[in-house]
Amino acid sequence: WTTSDVTFDGVYATGNIAGLRTVGGTSSSTFTTIKNSSFIDNNVMSVDTVGGNDDSGAFGILVNGGKVLVENNLFSGQEAHSYDYGRDGAAVEFYQGGSGSIVRKNRSTSNDAFTETDPSANNISYIQNHIAWNGAHATGLVLTGTGYVVLHNTIYLPTDGTHGPITDPLRGAQAVISTASLTLRNNIIIGGWKAVYVPSAPTSYGYNDYLGQVQNVPITSTDLNQVNPLLVSATDRHETAGSPTIDAGDPAALEANVSDTDMDDTYVPTGTARDIGVDEYE
Repeated sequence: WTTSDVTFDGVYATGNIAGLRTVGGTSSSTFTTIKNSSFIDNNVMSVDTVGGNDDSGAFGILVNGGKVLVENNLFSGQEAHSYDYGRDGAAVEFYQGGSGSIVRKNRSTSNDAFTETDPSANNISYIQNHIAWNGAHATGLVLTGTGYVVLHNTIYLPTDGTHGPITDPLRGAQAVISTASLTLRNNIIIGGWKAVYVPSAPTSYGYNDYLGQVQNVPITSTDLNQVNPLLVSATDRHETAGSPTIDAGDPAALEANVSDTDMDDTYVPTGTARDIGVDEYE
């Protein structure tokens, strides 16, 4: 699709290279909106050849231009064989476009990655998403531009692996990888190998619950470091009654673009402070 200020609502896409592709839409003031849709098993590769580091495909949404609002969608099964990478695919892929986009309140399971960006896709906000998979090759957010905002997500990728090369399908799950500046607050981040890797300290950080290696992010007194958040299950984002994340989030006013309700329409905050992660315990 060539899009500018268009809304896609209630899409069901399966069995494609990309379930939905946006091209164009260069306005900095309007979004192409993709909401209330399901992207299931889009697991066809457009390039899958030996060598060249050029394999591509298995996308739920492929953003090739413009600014998008991706909200209240379900993503499952975007992953496929890759000669270059072992496995490949992403729920939301930004390539040559998408700066200023918002990805909010989505559910993701069994995708090789939730999102990957190229260096031209900057200032994207990832807010209140639930990302889960037990796959050993899983990644959550792979961010290679600048200015990312990562708030109130629950990322549950618990499988440890061999820590081998990128082509190793059992190398170990990695939840957040960023090559440049980002804001990282109020998230539950579980990575079987790495919870977070950044080359230097984020621009803003705190009120996170980490399980897994945390590299180059200072641990503050507001964080829960290597603390089990006591969620209902691997696929259920809800906190149990004894979760240490309840009322442990930032007591300040909600940041821009953070919804004042969670995925169950529970108000944020409900208790003395907001909870860490995507769920607000009620």
